[in-house]
Amino acid sequence: MPEKTTEKIVGATVCLIATVAGLLISLVSYGSVFPAAAFENSESSATSPPDLVMADDPINLVISTPNQILVNTRIPPTSTPTAEPTQTPMPTPTATFTLTPSPTIVMTATPQIVWSEYSEVCEAEIYIGIRHCTLGPYEILRIDPKLPEVRFETVLPIGFDRYGNYGECRDVHIPDTLNPQMSPGPGCHIGNGYPGERVANMANRYPGAVAAFNGDFFSPIYAYGPVGLTVKNGERLDGYFDDQNVRDIQRSSVSISKTGDIRIGIVSRQELPDPDQPWTWIPDPDLYYNTIGGLPLLVQHGHPVDLHNRCILEEGWCPDQYYPRARTAFGRTFSGEAIVLVVEEQWGVTLETLSYLMIELGASEAINIDGGGSSQLWFAGQDLVYSARPVAEGMLVFSSLIPSIDEDNPLER
Repeated sequence: MPEKTTEKIVGATVCLIATVAGLLISLVSYGSVFPAAAFENSESSATSPPDLVMADDPINLVISTPNQILVNTRIPPTSTPTAEPTQTPMPTPTATFTLTPSPTIVMTATPQIVWSEYSEVCEAEIYIGIRHCTLGPYEILRIDPKLPEVRFETVLPIGFDRYGNYGECRDVHIPDTLNPQMSPGPGCHIGNGYPGERVANMANRYPGAVAAFNGDFFSPIYAYGPVGLTVKNGERLDGYFDDQNVRDIQRSSVSISKTGDIRIGIVSRQELPDPDQPWTWIPDPDLYYNTIGGLPLLVQHGHPVDLHNRCILEEGWCPDQYYPRARTAFGRTFSGEAIVLVVEEQWGVTLETLSYLMIELGASEAINIDGGGSSQLWFAGQDLVYSARPVAEGMLVFSSLIPSIDEDNPLER
């Protein structure tokens, strides 16, 4: 190859190498000499560390290298949307409770759980429509009041009226001949006080009575008889003779109609012709065929009531509300069956526990009746819950023996 040609090739190569080297030097110098100009529009360079990506500038990525060389890299947009801020999720509950929709009810303190320790055991039925059951130490009668063989009847003790007639009381006060502040009606008395009688003795005066339990509250010194509404076979015994007080309609009561329907609760003032003189009200004898009073309402629509407020509403106090005592309760199931629960003193319960026991037994409504030494239950000729205290009111239950089954004649089964 000629010498001049070789020189030209070498010269061109040197020039090419020099040009490439110059370009490389310029590229390196651009990143190190003008970093501020490269990021003068980036909000992150002034307020955030260089290794963070700000959400409001997602396409400018600032990377810190070991040599502290800042590189502006354009990230091409992608189809993935920018994540929106989300709220911190609530912690998952450790337990799930399902509540049955119900009316607004103010609950009281956690009840003493006792029913879970026992199972209800019922004996073979010996009277039509009446079953004797137990729930541990608690005595229970389940009664179907709709059956024609079954009926209830209010019963009062034996005494004298103002005219000297002797027999079952037809008034709930002693006569005003003994005390001017008492009843202007016939009244009832033994000596200077209101009479009392054990429920077993009351039942034994009535042929066909197979069960009996105590009724309403009364004076502890027998100054008067049942405090609340009292109706016997359609006849109102309190208020009918102008006993002017409101306790008979202010307190809860339980009524069994002529057809066996059960009503538990306070008398509606809409039923009263004159709410200012409730003692003049004469109840519908078919609906209020037999009625006894109590205090307070325990269960309403299958739920426990606020006992504190209920007691204030009905009387201003409750009988030993927070103390375990002997108790008598009367309830109605959703199907219309009657439940009588009687607790002896040695197994005493609070009113709140009593309400939960009635719910456990299936009560849709329930009422507390006189308790303590008054609690008594008599069935099939014997005392299931005994007390020696004479009481001023009871409720009897009538029925018939179930016909015996002839084992040799299957047609009679």
